[in-house]
Amino acid sequence: ENFSKVKAKKKLLSPPVFIQNLPWRILAMPRHNPDVDPPNNKSLGFFLQCSADLSGSWSCSASAELRLIPQKVGVEPFERQIQHVFCSKENDFGYTHFKPWCEVGDPRKGYIKDDKIVLEVHVKAETPHGAEMLEEQMEGEDESRTEATFRYTVENFSKVKAKKKLLSPPVFIQNLPWRILAMPRHNPDVDPPNNKSLGFFLQCSADLSGSWSCSASAELRLIPQKVGVEPFERQIQHVFCSKENDFGYTHFKPWCEVGDPRKGYIKDDKIVLEVHVKAETPHGI
Repeated sequence: ENFSKVKAKKKLLSPPVFIQNLPWRILAMPRHNPDVDPPNNKSLGFFLQCSADLSGSWSCSASAELRLIPQKVGVEPFERQIQHVFCSKENDFGYTHFKPWCEVGDPRKGYIKDDKIVLEVHVKAETPHGAEMLEEQMEGEDESRTEATFRYTVENFSKVKAKKKLLSPPVFIQNLPWRILAMPRHNPDVDPPNNKSLGFFLQCSADLSGSWSCSASAELRLIPQKVGVEPFERQIQHVFCSKENDFGYTHFKPWCEVGDPRKGYIKDDKIVLEVHVKAETPHGI
């Protein structure tokens, strides 16, 4: 936001997203190139950062597409690719001069609206090295956090079979494993095609014996993949326990709407589900 007012040397960092148990961020900043004549001597610096707070030797090889997202119909995303081994000494990588600042800030180019630009990164990360340190990190700060946001990409959406349960990898919050649970659900009381829905739930998949419980609130979101479409979200509040370890919406949204490319929630037969969880201190653990 306030792109035109960003000061020189100001570093802009996105919230972290966890991939391979490492926190990744978008890093952006204005950069100057003394070898280029104005106005092209000022550029948008755009980087991917792996902001792991780990001591010792660690590394993670990753590839990524860095994208400037258009906000005008008919304009294509501007994207560039990177491949890098991220480590404590080189934890960010990208382009010092991704695109001239004057072009990014020119409304006629289609990348700015209301003095806002949108940056996007698609990351593919391999298994990191120095795994023992990553495990220590997860056992400490990460697993005991009180809230987190995580995503799950459902691939081959159109081919998901009836009653098929789709589970995301676990994310630890309050030392409990939380997952996104999705599945196709049928409603006999509704006429086709709206009788088939996306079931979307938050699951606390703790493998614990005895009596335990954890009160949590969450926002369940269907993430758009088309410019100008808002996330579709619904909220829940529930006390999770061994007998009721998942909670959400049997009919979150009609399956036909989720799978309709015109609605903006599906691309390449993939949808993206996201959950933001706030969990209280669990009992009986």
